[in-house]
Amino acid sequence: MKKLLWAVAGGCLSVVAITEYASAQDMDATKLLTVNSQVNFGSPGRNLAPENATVRKNGPVSNRAVRDFKKSYPDVKNVSWAEVEDGFIAHFDLDGEKTKVAYDSRGNWQYLLRERHESTMPTDIRAQVRSTYYDYSISQVQELELPNQTIYLVLVEDSKSWKRLRIGDGEMELIGDYKKNRS
Repeated sequence: MKKLLWAVAGGCLSVVAITEYASAQDMDATKLLTVNSQVNFGSPGRNLAPENATVRKNGPVSNRAVRDFKKSYPDVKNVSWAEVEDGFIAHFDLDGEKTKVAYDSRGNWQYLLRERHESTMPTDIRAQVRSTYYDYSISQVQELELPNQTIYLVLVEDSKSWKRLRIGDGEMELIGDYKKNRS
């Protein structure tokens, strides 16, 4: 449980640090999405980011992780596994959405990270965003599923700015506010 709390806290602190740094500067959309896609949701000292991974199609992935994956996602094809410092990450498409599932080195499920489309967001989450940011369009949705909680990171934009929102446990928090370049 402590590791999970550290993972969530570390991920949130990473997002806040990145967004605070970025909010001091004008950014274009590509930089914004790149910065936020590099967030490490692992606990301090752990790196489950695929940038440091060795992709293996037929490598020594934990049997327990593979069994759990096949049980949880029986219809998924074209899975690529990445070995990382403290475990494994499975990369695949789930209903047309890029998805990553992380397992520790013993094959225990850690989290799921999924790039969602606005149309597939849960209706209550979408309604919560729309009720406050009704003049903004939803540009990006990331779903982070942890053992006891699901968190959504949502990027909304209008003609002048982008806003990064964190939604979890029924609460919505603005974690980043960025100005668009005036070109």
